[in-house]
Amino acid sequence: MDGSPTSSGRAAHWDSAYRSRGIEGVSWFQATAAVSLRLIEKLAISYLLSWQPSRRFDLWHDRAAFHFLVDDSDRDRYLETML
Repeated sequence: MDGSPTSSGRAAHWDSAYRSRGIEGVSWFQATAAVSLRLIEKLAISYLLSWQPSRRFDLWHDRAAFHFLVDDSDRDRYLETML
């Protein structure tokens, strides 16, 4: 074993963090994610669905865009682009 946490170990860690600190006690809590909300407001879903990135990304910070896609075909297209 390489010493990295298992999936169940990570789940137990984060369950404990939420239990002991509460949602507002974790370092990433934002009462209002103002920056993310402004970015989402500027995001045109049609652009997102037609976007063809010129490179792969190691990390994609998607705070809510996926949830605005209510049609299965739109979600599938988004996932194909991200994967």
